Amino acid sequence: LSGRITAVFEEISEKPSFEAARIGKVENGKVRPIKVSLRSSNAVHQILAKARNLRMSTSHRSVYIEPDRSPDERVKQKGTVNRDETQKQKKTVANIIMSEVAAYVAKIS
Repeated sequence: LSGRITAVFEEISEKPSFEAARIGKVENGKVRPIKVSLRSSNAVHQILAKARNLRMSTSHRSVYIEPDRSPDERVKQKGTVNRDETQKQKKTVANIIMSEVAAYVAKIS
């Protein structure tokens, strides 16, 4: 576990001291999140600032780094994510409908 986390940090050019542990219940087919505790708040800020660079990485594209949140913040964040997903689904449906209308109009023209 420690080696994997070190590899992720090296990908974003950071080498902080840390402690890590998996959290949550063990369930077949599910990956449990990892809680990483850093010794410096400065290191936390630097890692969070560079975390989006992992999206461009070929080996760590599926790794997401998020800040620790209070229970209230987690509820608010979940609501925001759900709202964004709903809006994305509506746009997809609208795009499909518009594509079908455009294809139909092209057929009758």
